[in-house]
Amino acid sequence: MNAIRDAVQSYWEAAKSLYEEIWLICAANLVWAGLTLLFLSPLVLIWAWLGSPILPIALLFLLPTPPAAGMYHLAHEIVYEDRMPTMSMFWTGLRTYWRPSLSLTIIGLGGTILLWFNAEFYASLGGTVGPVLSIVFLYGLVVWLTIQVYTLPLLVEQTDKRLTLVYRNAFLMTIGNLIFNVVFVVLLGATIALSIALTIPMLLVTMGFVALLTTHSLLASLQARGLRPPRRDTSRREAS
Repeated sequence: MNAIRDAVQSYWEAAKSLYEEIWLICAANLVWAGLTLLFLSPLVLIWAWLGSPILPIALLFLLPTPPAAGMYHLAHEIVYEDRMPTMSMFWTGLRTYWRPSLSLTIIGLGGTILLWFNAEFYASLGGTVGPVLSIVFLYGLVVWLTIQVYTLPLLVEQTDKRLTLVYRNAFLMTIGNLIFNVVFVVLLGATIALSIALTIPMLLVTMGFVALLTTHSLLASLQARGLRPPRRDTSRREAS
């Protein structure tokens, strides 16, 4: 029950952070959307043409791309720091992490494509074994995408920026608190699905909220392990 409570609390804290910094998040989200369309639109269009467009559109919010690195750095400053966040923090994150995040994009996209097409291939086979293997690969895809979501906040959080360490910690974060992450994935998936259905939030707030939610979720997991002190009270920023 504590894991469920922590996951729901993280979602609530992300909503509060979004409300407190709504105009900054909207501005950053618009910049992220423009850069991401330039960066990933060819791949998204090809994948959408080959099959269902839902997954490639969702990947815009899940893959650790360089534009997302800027958003996660901004989210880190909003969640962890006492100073007033500004748009310059987005650009700082983009400049600082574009190289490692580009490597993370290639790894994440490669693994996603491999798992997805394996799931589709086995689903098309008859008999009993094919559908079972398809479900196995779909489950692996969900786990893999959850790992991807954690990579950028860990890259920003960690002192040691080695990608092997980032992936190791993201894997441990994903499988180490199963109940927490089930609730996290359900809330994250519902938010992205609703944003895709409504369209406008995708441009204005969705990526910012995803970054805030994942950063708050990472903080909750680190606090549960005694690796981070309680979150600083952001109301002090407003009073100063």
